[in-house]
Amino acid sequence: MNRSVAFSALLLILFVLTISDIASVRGQRCRRVSKTWAGPCRYDGCNKQCRSWETAAGGACRTGTCLCYYNCSKAEKLAQDKLNAQNLDRDAKKAVLNVEHP
Repeated sequence: MNRSVAFSALLLILFVLTISDIASVRGQRCRRVSKTWAGPCRYDGCNKQCRSWETAAGGACRTGTCLCYYNCSKAEKLAQDKLNAQNLDRDAKKAVLNVEHP
């Protein structure tokens, strides 16, 4: 009896871990600037164009730019996040250098 309960618990734990890992990979989104959009960004047009022309999961306007969102792996997402952090750090350093002191 104890062996069957322990075995069932082990199977349940493995099942939950497998499902959570699959869900986390499926939920990752990478974004890239649209290669086919030109002009001011309109949400409906951007979304449709990203889906049909660039085979993306969707598109959205951010700061006037059409960004396409793709399903990606954890490794791609981490690499993109690291690059975004480096760009933010670089931009912050530029902003500090432009400050004039009285």
